[in-house]
Amino acid sequence: PNPNPNPDPDPNAEPDPNPDLEDVFVSGSYDRTLKIWDLGGCRSTLRGHTDWVSCLAMRRRVIVSGAYDATIRVWNALSGECLRVLEAGEGNSLYCLTWVKDGGANARVATGTHHRQVQIWDVESGQLAWQGRGHEKMVYAIQSFGAEGLVTGSADHTVKIWDQHGSRGACLTLHGHTQPVMAVATVDWRLLSGSYDESIKLWDVRRPDQPVRTFRDHAGAVFCLAADGRRMFSGSVDRTIRISAFGPAPGGNTWGASAEAWA
Repeated sequence: PNPNPNPDPDPNAEPDPNPDLEDVFVSGSYDRTLKIWDLGGCRSTLRGHTDWVSCLAMRRRVIVSGAYDATIRVWNALSGECLRVLEAGEGNSLYCLTWVKDGGANARVATGTHHRQVQIWDVESGQLAWQGRGHEKMVYAIQSFGAEGLVTGSADHTVKIWDQHGSRGACLTLHGHTQPVMAVATVDWRLLSGSYDESIKLWDVRRPDQPVRTFRDHAGAVFCLAADGRRMFSGSVDRTIRISAFGPAPGGNTWGASAEAWA
C-alpha cells in the first residue's frame, strides 16, 4: 500500500489531465490572499501570508507565492493546501519570482528581494540552493533566461544577467535606464526591460553594450512585460496595455514595431 496517499504534487511531472485545472489563473493581493479563478469567477481563496502578496507563479498543480512578510509559500493548486513555507530572512520582502529553467531534477524558483539578493529555492526540499549578490538596491524583476541563466531588474536602474552555476556575482550588467527597472522579459537572444523612466529597452544579449532600441509609447512607468517570438506585451501605470509586433529591419539586426493600445 502507498504510505502517503496524498503526496505533494510534482511540478516536473507530466501535465495533469484533471479538467479542474483547465482555464485557471491565480491572483495575489494587498489583502494578503491568493485567489484561484476560472472564467466563471473565483473558485477558492488561499490564506496564510501575513502581508501583501507581491508575486506568484503557477506550474501544473503547484502555486508558489512571495510576499512582503518575507516568506515564500508553496501551495497545492487542487486542494488549496499550503505545503510548505520558506523563510527568506527577517525583513527581506519578496518582490518577484519565477520558475527556474535549469534542467535539474528538482523544481526551483528564483526570487528577488528587499535585501538586494537573488535567491534560488528548491521547492520540494524547501532549501535555499543558491544566492547571488550584485545589485546595489532592491531587486524588482526576475526572469529565467536560456537553460541556466537569470535576468533581473533593480531599483539601482540596471539589468543584470546571472549565471547560477558560476560565481556569486552577475556575469553581465546592462546600463541605460534612468529610473528603477520594474519588469524584464526574454525571448531567444532578445531581452526587454521596462522602467519607471517610462521606457522599454530592447537588448541583444549577444551584443549587450547598448540597447538595440528604446520604446517610449507609454506615458507612465512600465510595470509588466511579456514577449513571444513576434510580439511584445507591456502594461503601464498610464492604464494601457500595448502589444507591439516586431519585424526585421533591413540588415536583419534591429527591429521596428507597430503598436496597438487598450485603455
